[in-house]
Amino acid sequence: MLRKFKKQDLIFLAIIALTQVVFFLLAFHFKKIYWGDSGEYIQEAVNIKDHFFFYCGNLALPITEEYMTMRPPLYPLFLSLVYLFAVNNWVVLASQNIISIISIMLVRDTIFKMGFNKKYDWLLLLLIIMYPAQFIFSNVVYADILLQAFVVIYFRNFVLFVLHKKWKYALWMSLALIGGAMVKPVFYPFTIVHFAALLIIAYNQKAKLAVALSISLLPVLVFLIYCSWNKERTGKFHFSSMEAINADYNCFEYNKYQFGAIKANQLYEDQRKYIATIRPYKARYDTSVKMAKQFIGERFWSYAFFHLAHTCRSLIEPGKNELDIFTGSFSLIKPDLEKTINNGFYATLRIRGWRGMGEYIHNNKSMPIVILILFFNCVRLLGFIFCMFYRKISLTIRLFVFILIAYFAMTVGPVALTHYFLPVSLIMIGSAVLGFQRFLEKRKADLKSV
Repeated sequence: MLRKFKKQDLIFLAIIALTQVVFFLLAFHFKKIYWGDSGEYIQEAVNIKDHFFFYCGNLALPITEEYMTMRPPLYPLFLSLVYLFAVNNWVVLASQNIISIISIMLVRDTIFKMGFNKKYDWLLLLLIIMYPAQFIFSNVVYADILLQAFVVIYFRNFVLFVLHKKWKYALWMSLALIGGAMVKPVFYPFTIVHFAALLIIAYNQKAKLAVALSISLLPVLVFLIYCSWNKERTGKFHFSSMEAINADYNCFEYNKYQFGAIKANQLYEDQRKYIATIRPYKARYDTSVKMAKQFIGERFWSYAFFHLAHTCRSLIEPGKNELDIFTGSFSLIKPDLEKTINNGFYATLRIRGWRGMGEYIHNNKSMPIVILILFFNCVRLLGFIFCMFYRKISLTIRLFVFILIAYFAMTVGPVALTHYFLPVSLIMIGSAVLGFQRFLEKRKADLKSV
């Protein structure tokens, strides 16, 4: 149910495509297309291609259960599909750029159905282009652009479902949820919200219970099967080993905030070394989760405030670190941890306060761009707030969009890197533009009535 393209649509598409090409050329120039997780995705893709073995570790080394379920299979399958024709990651990046363009155009088409006026295309373009993470992660071997595509499809079909009350859209939602979770595990707990939302809508529509249950429970069934397969391989019924790893990492981030990066890093390494000695894998997994729960439980309110603060930060985080890595200004390889660990923005602010910001800005040439991105992220947040009060948009859609964005912001938590928020960034941008459209049109109407 896509709109027919007209001249202004083609102009919009051309500008987005040109921006993607510029960043692709920048990636080709800087050559920083492999980041921390890239090696595991590529390794699993090669293991699938050569042995049809879903494992993100090196097969020359002893098999480790964590690597069997660390990376869900869909992004490695996407890579291996490309590798069948050419083992060339520039082809992967070209494909991701195309996926990014499709996601942007789908969001634009979807907000048209929510009342968007194309005379505000300039604002939509501005907010998209001023969020460079969209284009940076199109040009890094990372799973986030593919996850974003599934989240956008999920959002689009929810809007269509509410507007047209046809359960085929709910089915597409379930399929998109499954696809997204099989790209990155962060999306699969959203199944609870998905199930509850569809049942509430089914009740309001007086839909057939059998239809509603079969569609809403489809992701649950698929995930149960996948977790059962993981149990056969590892001895633990679970979705991904990242669940246990991330629980510990959030504790590491809290310790870094409390004690500084050096001590926090030592505590984290000691904990991981201890957990690595535990056998079997199920005991390692359970111990890791138990220790994280105990850690958070002992300082619940302090940690909750810390987590919430970084959740809010993720809504405006400009992504300086990612920008510096992409342009080669910062390396993921740490040659001297003692000298570099406290040079970051938040470490400088914590140690030296605002008095240290002058020297920090002087030593970081990307700061003028970062400040500009931060400004537009704040504009985006303001527009999103306006949108939440835009009564011409269905309350059901507004509430669901709020829950979807809040969910991803909460899961980002203390890490607050832009690629974790990327899956819903386009949805937030589209909502923000609708919010400003409502504000500007209301203001114009008020001026006319004076």
